[in-house]
Amino acid sequence: MKKGVSKQVKNLKFNEKNLNLLKGELEKFSQIFEMSPDMIGLTRLKDSVFVNVNKMFLKTLGFKKEEVIGKPSYKLNLYTDLNIRKKIFKLLKKGGKFEKIPLKLNTNKGKILDILFYGKIIKIGNEKYILSIAQDISKEKQVEKENIEIQTKLNQIITHSSNLFYIHNTKQVLSYVSPQSEQILGYKPKEAEGKWTKVVTSHPMNKQGYQFTIKALKTGKKQEPYYLELKRKDGKKIIGLINESPIKNKNGKVIGITGSLTDVTKEYLLQQKLNENQILLKNIFKSIISGILVIGTKEEVLFYNSQFKEMWNIPEKLLESKNDKILLKFVLSQLKNPIKFLKEVKRLYKTKEKSLDYLEFKDSRVLERMTMPFIVNGKLKGRIWVFRDLTQIRQFDKIINYEKVKFDKVFDNLPVLAYNVSLNGKILNCNKKVVEVLGYKNKQELIGKPLSIIYAPESLPKIKKLFIKWKKEGKLINEEMKIKTKKGITIDVLLNIETIRDKNNKLLFSIFTQQDVSEIVKVRNDLGMELEESETFKRLSVGRELKMIELKKKIKELKAKCHQPNEK
Repeated sequence: MKKGVSKQVKNLKFNEKNLNLLKGELEKFSQIFEMSPDMIGLTRLKDSVFVNVNKMFLKTLGFKKEEVIGKPSYKLNLYTDLNIRKKIFKLLKKGGKFEKIPLKLNTNKGKILDILFYGKIIKIGNEKYILSIAQDISKEKQVEKENIEIQTKLNQIITHSSNLFYIHNTKQVLSYVSPQSEQILGYKPKEAEGKWTKVVTSHPMNKQGYQFTIKALKTGKKQEPYYLELKRKDGKKIIGLINESPIKNKNGKVIGITGSLTDVTKEYLLQQKLNENQILLKNIFKSIISGILVIGTKEEVLFYNSQFKEMWNIPEKLLESKNDKILLKFVLSQLKNPIKFLKEVKRLYKTKEKSLDYLEFKDSRVLERMTMPFIVNGKLKGRIWVFRDLTQIRQFDKIINYEKVKFDKVFDNLPVLAYNVSLNGKILNCNKKVVEVLGYKNKQELIGKPLSIIYAPESLPKIKKLFIKWKKEGKLINEEMKIKTKKGITIDVLLNIETIRDKNNKLLFSIFTQQDVSEIVKVRNDLGMELEESETFKRLSVGRELKMIELKKKIKELKAKCHQPNEK
């Protein structure tokens, strides 16, 4: 009896222990059930009535517990497609479970969610239930959709871009080349894949580009864009602008390079030409004797040459400041009239005028100042100033003017009739003797008139022939002519012509001299002698010749002095 009671007590303690274990397991299950990040529902198999659901189920689908428990799933209008529900039940009947069925569920608020559905038949007591787990993958689906859209847009961009896109690994073996490779390099994408270096030439610029790529692979940092010279399939060479970025895996290790290639052959060659022109222009500016200064619209120094610096004795530090106001303040002290200079500068900065004037320095120098607006593509970018040192030229001008006065005085007082005659036979000037002998009031009555008005009618045919001869030979000596006064009186003269030429030996004008030999001709005619046999004529001719030699000598001296400044 005692043994039986004792055994019952032991069994009771054992069942109590099992019950406690069971309670513990149930509590664990309950916690897992409630705290699961997925939606969990328990429904009876026979009528699909919900027995239990967890918090995530209620939160995600927007229900209260009392709205779900005791109701079948189809009455909650959860399924957007009832055919999926039928498919689920077929799978359950066939295998007792289903996995990863994608479907869409309606929430209580009318929102549609993308769900990944898992289910299994379990038995509790004598009743069969469906334990279902639903994962909300709406966000993942949205991200996937966005990724597809981005990829579609990216593919469209790549397809319609003028750039070539590529990917290569750390050994520079291409794994992707965009369709533009055929247009830019002449290779189809599959042909271009492989060693990237097979289309690169031996141009020195490519060495630097290779180093940029190696540095990007080593450091994992994006490098600055660089140029490559590439060889097309047809052998033609192009210049490509390369833009690259390193590709990293999840651990941050560099596994390759993604990049783009833009064909910039025309732009590159144009830039090279522009650079050459800029260098040439700078050399020209260095070689010309004029000082050049370019000021921007904000009164900043854009350019100057060494001649400008030297003309104005400006220290390098002031020029480096690039400030025109500082330069103006420095140069004012060098000028005789600084106020006028500064006023004109400020006025011109407000206009688009061209201007030419002269600046006098305290040290007696004279600069010619020419300025014009600096316009690029129709827009005012500043003002250009050009300075030319005229100090020597001004000194030469004084000498020339002095010599010209002397020449004019000598010319005007020559004892023979003297004229300056243009190439087309018009009188440019004449001396006092002409006015006196021919009976005109003043020189103005003759200047600008054709030379033919002073010749007697019988000498006109001869003077035309002599004029042609003079143009060919450059001078005439002792030609007998007849001229006439204003009143028509005839005078016998000996004509001599001396030519004035420029430094290139080009005819400028002529100096005509006429020696009055009327008396000698009269004596000759009276005696019936030939002029060349007359001793009197010879004596007079010798005297005239001596005077003409002296006159020619003087003319050559004046000519040399007049042309000396221009040659310098």
